[in-house]
Amino acid sequence: MKKILSFLLALAMLLGALALSACGDPIEITDNDDDGENTDGGNNDGDNNSNNSNNGNKNKIDMTKITDMVPYREGLAFAEINDDISKSYCIDKEGKILFTLDIKVGLENLGFYNGIAIFGGSAESVWICDKEGKITKPEDLGGDTILIEPSLQSHASNEFFRSGYFFVKKTTTTFSGSKDEAAIYNHKLEKLHDFSEELYRIYEEFLVSACYGGYLYEYNGYDEPTVFDPISGKKVTDFSKFLEDLKLKNPSDMWYWEGDGVYDMLGSSETPVIDMSKYSETLYYIDDFKDGMAGVTFESADKFFFTIMKEDGSFCFEPVELSGSSPNVKYSNGKFMVTTSKIYDYIFETFDAKGKIASLTVDTEGKFMGFDFSDDVAIVNHIMKDDVKIYKTDFTLLF
Repeated sequence: MKKILSFLLALAMLLGALALSACGDPIEITDNDDDGENTDGGNNDGDNNSNNSNNGNKNKIDMTKITDMVPYREGLAFAEINDDISKSYCIDKEGKILFTLDIKVGLENLGFYNGIAIFGGSAESVWICDKEGKITKPEDLGGDTILIEPSLQSHASNEFFRSGYFFVKKTTTTFSGSKDEAAIYNHKLEKLHDFSEELYRIYEEFLVSACYGGYLYEYNGYDEPTVFDPISGKKVTDFSKFLEDLKLKNPSDMWYWEGDGVYDMLGSSETPVIDMSKYSETLYYIDDFKDGMAGVTFESADKFFFTIMKEDGSFCFEPVELSGSSPNVKYSNGKFMVTTSKIYDYIFETFDAKGKIASLTVDTEGKFMGFDFSDDVAIVNHIMKDDVKIYKTDFTLLF
């Protein structure tokens, strides 16, 4: 029996050593300074080769080489270039390269929120990067998994992260079994609530829920909604007070369009806050309210029209005819970008509360176009040609 136990112990140690040797760091940061100095910027023992760079003028990205991008947020974006598509280049709005990560640009990156960005294809491999290129791994936070699902854009954990919080999971295994615990951190990487099995149960309970204003929110349409407050680390017990506090912040953020009206998610489902019934024949789509405004699209006689609606239901300007069909609307800092199509052309039009700002027509050559609009920057990606252009809201090139 002792020989068997000794053999099993030796095997376990061997497997553990092999596992450790296989877990190399997937992200490396490359310094863009030309002086050859290396400065450790990681939270651990320096094995990330983390280096900072402020030598921007010597390291400006060539826009003609960009093949893919993660949209600008908080003044920074991540770009991929055709010289090496395995790297992500962090650039500012002047095109200066601040640092480089050895990981491919893609849906796995949500961009910067409150000073940090995340990388990884699933919750099993998420890492955090700050604006200086400093990498934080789950073990730096006392756990083994950062519970964010970047590849699933609508996942509640992503909105929770955008709101300023995230869960970290820790699994402990002993001879009697294993247990999963979770802690909650903010974007300063401060631990708000320590690891507990209860917090991990909370994470699993709200896994497929929604997130509003930092609160995890679950509602089945019949019972009273269940709400989790990340600040207190507990479920909300006084739901009526929670509603009052939430409505005081940005009330229209909780409004939604359905049929002939705009309704309050936290109010009556029968009485709209904005009655749109007089436009029932032509109303095409109402986007979610952001900062007290919503884009509204109408369709009449095979033509599409766009305007911006305020919280009182009034329009900022008379609806303007769009240049194409199948409108798609995106919002950023008080401005809207509307994309339509006409045969092989994509037409991009920007608006603010005063009306139309500018437009841009791109010949797609029958190929798929990708586009995004955030941080007052429009990104137009001719995907099949690996051709990316970055514009200001007036459609002059950003740099």
